[in-house]
Amino acid sequence: MPSKFRIGPHYKHTCAPLTLSGSKLAYVEQTKYLGVVLKSGRSFKCVLDHVQAKFCCSVNAILYRAKNAGSDLVCVCVHLLKSVYLPALLYTVEV
Repeated sequence: MPSKFRIGPHYKHTCAPLTLSGSKLAYVEQTKYLGVVLKSGRSFKCVLDHVQAKFCCSVNAILYRAKNAGSDLVCVCVHLLKSVYLPALLYTVEV
């Protein structure tokens, strides 16, 4: 469902209803755009908690499985983390 949210000093003020194809758009506190959660407020804010949690879960899962492995596998795991998961985490910061 399409939604709208506001950013700026008057973000809490009531506005005239907006419609899209005959449907009223609902005001929301936050919305997801390009995988990034944007939050309404006085200034532009991104919510990164879900991205950080997914990153930590992925890192912990890989390191848990590699805990009894040799040093070669640990090096492969670190390389995997740097090449796959770190760019995904940094993408959110750059957007």
